Amino acid sequence: MPLAKACNGKLTSEKAGKVVGSISGNIAQEQMRMTQEQMAKK
Repeated sequence: MPLAKACNGKLTSEKAGKVVGSISGNIAQEQMRMTQEQMAKK
């Protein structure tokens, strides 16, 4: 779901949760990848 550049005040909590879930999922995947790389170096 694309966000508006200015105001997203009309965004429902359900839609906002999907956006945040998507972003945090990407962050978690990146953290896992970095951890795996660090463990492989040891």
